[in-house]
Amino acid sequence: MPSIGDRFGRLVIVAPASKASNGASRWVCACDCGRQTVTRAGRLGVTTDCGCLNPRSRTHGEYVDRKASKEFEAWNQARWRCENPKHHAYRYYGGRGIEVRCTFAELLADIGRCPPGLSLDRIDTRGHYEVGNLRWATWKEQGLNRRVARHWTLNDQRISLRDMASHLAINREVLGKKLRGADVTLV
Repeated sequence: MPSIGDRFGRLVIVAPASKASNGASRWVCACDCGRQTVTRAGRLGVTTDCGCLNPRSRTHGEYVDRKASKEFEAWNQARWRCENPKHHAYRYYGGRGIEVRCTFAELLADIGRCPPGLSLDRIDTRGHYEVGNLRWATWKEQGLNRRVARHWTLNDQRISLRDMASHLAINREVLGKKLRGADVTLV
């Protein structure tokens, strides 16, 4: 029989609730996210949170007209890539040991709302989705931040081959061959 103080996942029993219409015992539980929910005694252990971890949940107020906010969707998609082995990109995230180590509220507190034209990015691609390693970035910035991307330094700035060729007004293929050590004459 459950009692006050027992923990079930993210839920901790705080008080008894009125019985259900069928006579089943119910409990008031506090979720780690700060919300409270009422759960039948027989569902404790099966129900492990207030619904805040459910991507269709509306507990954080991040849904407008049945559509998730851009920030909530970005955080939720990161969770799917890291936690769902059936996700098409799992091998690049969860399969490599990358985890989401922050709640949605922590993400918002760390990097705020997403400005137009940006998306969620990890600063260190070997690091986890966690406070201090997240930012909103453009697709171009994210392209430069890939594990397989090659970078060079020009005037103390990290730069891609395409940007360096543009800056130096040199053909990109010729510059690439020159940087790889091929015998190419720059005209």
